[in-house]
Amino acid sequence: MRKKTTIAWLLAALVFLPLLFSGGLQLFQFYLKHRAAFRLENEQLVSLSIPLHKVKWMEEGREIMVDGKMFDLKTFSEKDGLLLATGVYDERETRVMEWLNEFSDAKQTRFIINLLLLVQTMAATILFLQATGIRRMALKYHRRLMALRPSPFLMSFYPPPR
Repeated sequence: MRKKTTIAWLLAALVFLPLLFSGGLQLFQFYLKHRAAFRLENEQLVSLSIPLHKVKWMEEGREIMVDGKMFDLKTFSEKDGLLLATGVYDERETRVMEWLNEFSDAKQTRFIINLLLLVQTMAATILFLQATGIRRMALKYHRRLMALRPSPFLMSFYPPPR
């Protein structure tokens, strides 16, 4: 019984692994966003001027992507088709965004399908082993098992005493 429980937990862990990975990255990203306020007060600020058509807002009014790097904004303004921004680059969040982008929907779908096929194969193997090995053992010890715990359904099939 202990082997079945262990195998079930291992299979469940394999199924939830992609969810834990992407969920963990998103939680870490959430932590980094809350840490940005502290960094904006204590680190050296950088001033940028970017054409408005090149600005990619990640979070309106708080964060933009500049040349593939995340930039946390302290202040910003628009003037003559330019975005004048003051803030700090966030290297950690840039790495998290790269990891999340690498783990795209197509890759995640392929990974989950492969994982489910692996789980299905393992389940079929386990069922096969149970059907061959455990069934033989159960037949061998059937009388002893029935003596220890008789079934109420089998008792109704016995003829009444005379």
